[in-house]
Amino acid sequence: MNIAGIVFMLVFPACLIWAAISDLRTMTISNRLCLILAGGFYPAALLLGLNPILIGLHSLLAFAVLLAGMAMFAAGWMGGGDAKLMTAASLWLGLSAALPFVFYVALMGGALTVIFLILRKLFKRHTDTMSGWQQRLMTDKGGIPYGVAIFAGALLAAPSGALFKLAGL
Repeated sequence: MNIAGIVFMLVFPACLIWAAISDLRTMTISNRLCLILAGGFYPAALLLGLNPILIGLHSLLAFAVLLAGMAMFAAGWMGGGDAKLMTAASLWLGLSAALPFVFYVALMGGALTVIFLILRKLFKRHTDTMSGWQQRLMTDKGGIPYGVAIFAGALLAAPSGALFKLAGL
């Protein structure tokens, strides 16, 4: 196991945690975060010895996810940060984890939506004692911080990815 590769592998969960927290607090996921996540993939892949053909396939998958995310953003179904985070995460996960990733993100997104609907009913009368970001999350018109679902889905799907198998994770 290559120590440098393992260090780069820490970029993946760190960026996903950063995205989930940022999305909860501000309903935004920064471009810089998505660039760090995407950019960290290539050194990690090279240091862990991922086959160049697989690196290309990971990149093609990420491009396809970006196109799908752009279409969903244009339709109003997904935020732009969510689309970019899905793209960057799919770059790390690759084809072998693509279907588990989509499944887990959908499952976690549905669960998150139900949780927020319940919390909004329970805490509707208590929002005046909450901080600004908590009030925004508890309003009926507040969105769902889907970065949390992407974070969970990516971590659950990661063991299926070739890069994670090379890292022994």
